[in-house]
Amino acid sequence: MIEELILILCVSGLTGSGKTAVSEGVSKLGGIQTVLKLTTRPKRASDLDGEYCFVNSDIYNKMFQEKKFALHTKYYDHAYAIPYSILEEGKKKNISRFITPWAFGKDSVFDPRIRYVKIWLELSQEERVKRMLNRGDSKEYVAKRLEQEALPEFSAYCQQQRQQSHFIVNSNASLDEVVNKIRAIGLDCANLH
Repeated sequence: MIEELILILCVSGLTGSGKTAVSEGVSKLGGIQTVLKLTTRPKRASDLDGEYCFVNSDIYNKMFQEKKFALHTKYYDHAYAIPYSILEEGKKKNISRFITPWAFGKDSVFDPRIRYVKIWLELSQEERVKRMLNRGDSKEYVAKRLEQEALPEFSAYCQQQRQQSHFIVNSNASLDEVVNKIRAIGLDCANLH
């Protein structure tokens, strides 16, 4: 399956920090491709076409048992994965660098033959709330997310995510600045040999 080293930039951060916008922006500049993910969560109005393949838990669990995932995690009670088949398609096009919004959960399973670079997007709660509302999230949804983030165990989880990141990027800067910074990180880390 995976004979050559593959690099996946895993862009993490709290809801509304810009993970998807940054990932898409980096991909549009070339040299690093976004990767389709499978998930058991319901589709949101703000989801981009080609960002997720939505499947039910039975299909997901069957694929997990069959070891079809290069990367798997659970986040907010939903499962997420990057299937090997997506990476294989990229290899056929000579693509070995990928970027995706991602959160490493305590039960993450990943292929050690793949190089993962964890990037945390830092953003104030006030700005995140603005972004969530601007992308069409309801006030109720935003309130629920903020309530979850206030829980001690979630706060500890986020602190752990931040500490385990290889890079912390301030996403209060303009989108172009953040995209260029993360693309530079990806290209610098692309010394795969």
